[in-house]
Amino acid sequence: MTWAEVIESPHLKDLPFKIELNEWGQIVMSPASNNHGYFQIKIGAMLDAQKKDGEASGECSVNTRKNVKVPAPKGNKNAARGTQWRD
Repeated sequence: MTWAEVIESPHLKDLPFKIELNEWGQIVMSPASNNHGYFQIKIGAMLDAQKKDGEASGECSVNTRKNVKVPAPKGNKNAARGTQWRD
């Protein structure tokens, strides 16, 4: 499976957890805990308050050599919905 197929699949939209693809194109699911959501909002708000430009975003897809991953929240100068960061 490719990341484009994941994005287009109606079965994988609006899931209450993040998904990634491993290096073989298999879906890997990681349910988020309540603590995860709590800290994601807190960290995102702190990043947003500290940044000089760009956007603060969380759980954005990153296209790596071993397929698509979702890192921890982080500031992203070029954040845009529907795009991927590259390593």
